[in-house]
Amino acid sequence: MSILLNQSESQQIQTYLQWTFGSFAGVTWQQMLVLAPVVVLGLLVAVMLSKPLNALLLGESYARSLGLGVQQARFWLITSASILFVIY
Repeated sequence: MSILLNQSESQQIQTYLQWTFGSFAGVTWQQMLVLAPVVVLGLLVAVMLSKPLNALLLGESYARSLGLGVQQARFWLITSASILFVIY
């Protein structure tokens, strides 16, 4: 990240800093058309994982005894977190 910031113009750095602080000021509507569906998809997957995550909190063996596919739940959890993290 430091290398990219070093090679960027000041306006690009300012836009990046605004984005990391949660501002959508530098986002165009075209970018929002790409951003919105990806965020909605990531949030839907995260919401659908709320019950499997609760079962996993009590341990893998408990989650398996409830009939949860632990490997599949982990896959979707990592996928959802990756999508939401990349957008952030």
